[in-house]
Amino acid sequence: MFFKISGVFIQKYMKDYKEDSRFNGGKDAPWWERYLELNMQAPVKNTDWKFNTQIVSKAGSKDKAFSEKFDAVADPNDPSEEGGKKEFHPERMWVEGNLGGTGQYAKLGFFQPWVQNGFISDARIKGASLEHWGQKSATHIYAGNISEKYWDLGAGARVTSTEGADPVTGTWTKTYTEDTTGGVYSDFVRHHDTINYKTTGVGGDWDFHGDDGSDNKDIGYNTYNSEESDKHIFAFVYDYKFSPKYDGSVGYYNYKSYAYNGDALQIGAVNLNVHLNPSLTLANSYSHGNQDGYDKAYNIELQYNGNPWIDSTKPHNFGAYLAYRYLGPDAIIKPNYSDGIKAGQKGFEVGTYYTLTSNILATLKYATGKSIYYGQDRSRVFTSLQYAF
Repeated sequence: MFFKISGVFIQKYMKDYKEDSRFNGGKDAPWWERYLELNMQAPVKNTDWKFNTQIVSKAGSKDKAFSEKFDAVADPNDPSEEGGKKEFHPERMWVEGNLGGTGQYAKLGFFQPWVQNGFISDARIKGASLEHWGQKSATHIYAGNISEKYWDLGAGARVTSTEGADPVTGTWTKTYTEDTTGGVYSDFVRHHDTINYKTTGVGGDWDFHGDDGSDNKDIGYNTYNSEESDKHIFAFVYDYKFSPKYDGSVGYYNYKSYAYNGDALQIGAVNLNVHLNPSLTLANSYSHGNQDGYDKAYNIELQYNGNPWIDSTKPHNFGAYLAYRYLGPDAIIKPNYSDGIKAGQKGFEVGTYYTLTSNILATLKYATGKSIYYGQDRSRVFTSLQYAF
């Protein structure tokens, strides 16, 4: 086998609408993004193993559209960056090959495991996976450290504060409480203890009460975490094809991080796909976590013509889907849903795909629902144009 290279170039536009007066009457600023991906594969000498890498360049902006005037370079670990660009950098790098037995394969390195359609997690890991493929079944095991921005794995609930001088003693007091009026950046708020701490005195003495279980450092006084903290995952998934009409899978996931005060999030998940006819599939997924909170997630999706895995090499090919998603934050890790209904939200999503010509794919999606944690309305429009080569 010789060296192979392929890739995609995508132009994206998206706009959020949120029930919050802090968002310009509910309308968030639009987001424009350019994405270039190069995939390369080469053989490992004297073996049937292969070396793979994926190199990516991203650029985004709230007000520069697709011009060359994108915002300054963004810190990839800083969710407060409103825009930015990341020059070419490796997003994946791994080796894979047969272990010698029929249908037995392994991966080692920095890669993205793909099981249960990414319903529980599509996070990249630095680790290893083992797979066995049979005629009607497949077994997947993987483990490693998750390598994603901390913001993509859970966000802190907003914290508000009140301060002022005591009318009797004159002592200046500042009190922090959890804000349940709406999260600015994310609805992906995992189960955690209520925050309630205060600072008193001119010298800034403080007395901390309560605890938290957030995935990041943005929920009050978080002494447990930073963006560099390790996040470990272990997963076992078994797929089975019952008949040409029915197939499904069961999975177990163990996610260890500073969320839940360091206690592991354990998730059980099941998928069932019903192929109603060659062009129509009803895809169903359900999961349940062990850490209380909003500890269930499910997806019910009617897919037409293989969508979202439509054959983009076929000119004038059309695909569509209609879905209801409930993505409870305590029953997922990092789901493969970010264009419409996202982690921590529930609601309906509809989308269409159309190939203008071979390998040029146009996408349009609309989602409307609510934040599960905050209870506020959420909606989003997403469009993209993709060129594959």
